Amino acid sequence: MDEEFRKWLLIERLKWSLKRRFFVRFHAVLLLLGAVLAGWTVNRLLFVAGVDSMLIRHPIGVLAAYVGFLIGIELWIRYSGIREYVNYRKSKELLEPEGFRQPDRTGSEYWPIDSVPVVDGEGCLVVLLIALAIGLVFAMGGYLIVTAADLFAEIVFELLLVAGLIRGIRRIDLLGLTGGIPRITLPALAIALTVSILFGLWARHVHPQAKTIAQVVAEEVDEYRAARDARAQTRRR
Repeated sequence: MDEEFRKWLLIERLKWSLKRRFFVRFHAVLLLLGAVLAGWTVNRLLFVAGVDSMLIRHPIGVLAAYVGFLIGIELWIRYSGIREYVNYRKSKELLEPEGFRQPDRTGSEYWPIDSVPVVDGEGCLVVLLIALAIGLVFAMGGYLIVTAADLFAEIVFELLLVAGLIRGIRRIDLLGLTGGIPRITLPALAIALTVSILFGLWARHVHPQAKTIAQVVAEEVDEYRAARDARAQTRRR
């Protein structure tokens, strides 16, 4: 059994075990709420301090949210009860769970997408803004809630490696807190940062006077209504 396959199998066992011992999705929601609060607080403080540019505030807010998320992981490690399993006897309950069946590694899990709405003509920009907001929220945490077991399995796997309870697998450290940064969170950070920067660039170009997302949306709605009224008057003529 090669190292990569053994690591995958151990994490699958940890996922199976953790889902039966902890409310992993509820815990993930709490972590994300803490992250959102941290990001919002930093964004608000910057705004009050006179930083009007969303291109500056929002990426900093995203990074602050991620730091808050990592702090939440540290708190989860300390207070969730997982430390009770970081010893030789108890770790076997996680790594060798009764009733576990090895899943098919070739299988894939997909986020269900039944249809993609197509918007033609007027109203398209408003829908894109809504989709952008939903995409940002989902990127920051939606898929982490769906795959909460994967997140906590990575954390526990790192803890067991550090404690020397898993042998024969090399540990790859990432900068972070106790167990390193869980790799599953890095795509969310990258997407959220990209979206916040692109939105800031677009807002600065199209709505240079706007200082908040609410002002951007309000200006978009006003422009849409003005264009709609102008078309209505043209048809009457």
